[in-house]
Amino acid sequence: MKVGDKVRFVNHHNGSEQNNTNCGLVIGKIYEVEGVNEKDGTPFINGWCCTYSDEIELVENEDPIVESVINQFKTRSEIGIKKYGTTLERKDVDVLGWLNHLQQELQDATLYIERLKQEFKTKE
Repeated sequence: MKVGDKVRFVNHHNGSEQNNTNCGLVIGKIYEVEGVNEKDGTPFINGWCCTYSDEIELVENEDPIVESVINQFKTRSEIGIKKYGTTLERKDVDVLGWLNHLQQELQDATLYIERLKQEFKTKE
C-alpha cells in the first residue's frame, strides 16, 4: 500500500469481538492513503493511523456502477455457497452441464426481456 492508493475501510477491531467504529472512518467508504507507517506498513487514512487488525481493501476501480456490480456478484456468490454448499469450482458438473445451466439462465433472461417489452408497449 502506498500514498495515493484508494482503499475501502471494511472493519475496525479494537482487540475484542466488538466492532469499534469510533476511529472516525466510515465502513464501506473509499479513502485515499495519506501516508504509510514505516515500521509496520499500516496506512494513514483521513488522519487516522490504521492498525494491523483493521480490515482495509485496495480499491481497483472506484466507478460506483462497477463497484455496485462487483458487490452484487459477491452477494450472489455468498448466497450460492449457502444454498448449494459449494462454489463454481465444483467438479461434479461437466462442460455440457455448465452449458445447460447457461442456456437455462439465458432463456430466463429472454423471458424477462419479453415481459418488460410488453409492459413498455402497453404504456405507449
